[in-house]
Amino acid sequence: MPKAKHPKIGYVRLSPRRLAGRWLAIYRYPETGQRVQLTIKAQSQSDAEQQAKVINREILAKRVGQGRVVNDDLTVGQAFERTISGSGGNLTTRGGYTSAVNLFLRWLGVNYPAARVWSSVKTDMVRSYVMHCHRELKLSRPGVRSRLLVIKMASRYWMQNEPDKYRDFAAPVKLPKDETNPLARAERERAKALSAADARALLEFLRERRPDLYGPAMLQTLCGLRVLDPSSTVRFWKFFCVSDVQSRN
Repeated sequence: MPKAKHPKIGYVRLSPRRLAGRWLAIYRYPETGQRVQLTIKAQSQSDAEQQAKVINREILAKRVGQGRVVNDDLTVGQAFERTISGSGGNLTTRGGYTSAVNLFLRWLGVNYPAARVWSSVKTDMVRSYVMHCHRELKLSRPGVRSRLLVIKMASRYWMQNEPDKYRDFAAPVKLPKDETNPLARAERERAKALSAADARALLEFLRERRPDLYGPAMLQTLCGLRVLDPSSTVRFWKFFCVSDVQSRN
């Protein structure tokens, strides 16, 4: 018997979407009748079916009373698991995501033990975790970024799939400044304007070597203009003079 075009895995029915690598998973919770549509990323039908099996196991666990959560909310672990399954990454990439998630879950359980469901994870918690990685673990900027990547990915994933229920809480979280980079620190501490002696030396150099730039540079120095302002002023003045001559003629 040929394989069904839209396979059904337990409670979950799959159908391919027009966009390549996207499948629509449709299912109902047997106790409440709530209908759910979820877009998942899958490179093949077999990959989509594996993800459907994960969803089906969660539905069955709720039905028999195992792993029940308040208001049918996802646990933090379930949210990450489904995000990684739908990421479309290879085994190595998904393994890296899983390792980063396990480290975050361990930290979350110690510092915020009440944050057990996905809707309870807040922006300030993620910021605290980033600072923990930066200050206490002394991770490099790329190291902190790799820890934060999967959190941001999951936060965005659930906001896009269930916008009425979840928000992208990790979007406002930024990486800390790299204070160990001497070049970046020197650039921040460097004065943003030329001193009077520097400006005088620059004008003398332009007068001797680039007289065509001497006038605009002097205007810029005296009036505090930005780099492109003098050229705009010169173009406007030329246009004004030509228009005046034409009007007189």
